[in-house]
Amino acid sequence: MKTVPHSFSRPIQVIQIYRKQSRFGKEEKKSFDLNAFLAAEEVSSNVGFIENGALFLPENVKEHTGFAEADLMILVDNVISEKREELLFLHSASLNSVEIFKIRGGNPPELHLEWSYFYVGDPSRQSMKLCELVRNKVYEIRINGKTDFSLTGRRPRHYLEQVFVVAHLGNFSECSLFSDSEILPPKTLPEVRKVIDLRKLLW
Repeated sequence: MKTVPHSFSRPIQVIQIYRKQSRFGKEEKKSFDLNAFLAAEEVSSNVGFIENGALFLPENVKEHTGFAEADLMILVDNVISEKREELLFLHSASLNSVEIFKIRGGNPPELHLEWSYFYVGDPSRQSMKLCELVRNKVYEIRINGKTDFSLTGRRPRHYLEQVFVVAHLGNFSECSLFSDSEILPPKTLPEVRKVIDLRKLLW
């Protein structure tokens, strides 16, 4: 794979999030296979990766707003999701909203739950600090919810199951940029994960 070296203006922390999300209606609730959903491991996207301790990113990252000044990068890849994969460039001094979380950079960065009816559903959960993100420690956050309303009004009940696997990949002063047309190696979920289960019984 041909790459071009790039040096950051300051060291950047890199956090990886793998996302599983499934939304279904009341009539599908009985047939939903939770065990198969939790067991899904095949990553369907790749917005960047680490290999032999080096960071590899697509060359179009230079077009991202905030790329030059960021000191916190979030790679969001999909296992199961209708959303597009994401590459986020943030500032560690801020409390950054990412999916259902707020991430504060630092040494170490902190992962906080930020409950929202429209992104999680009922029952409500207390917004709280979930963990500190350190190298070689991977967390799997499980959460579910139900909604009877959208932003435009009442609608049939829907259920939402979500799993996020979160890992701190390290601090980097440089990276290698590859062509956007490059076929990338498949990613795999880390095998050892600490589960934080926030799921509730839903009726």
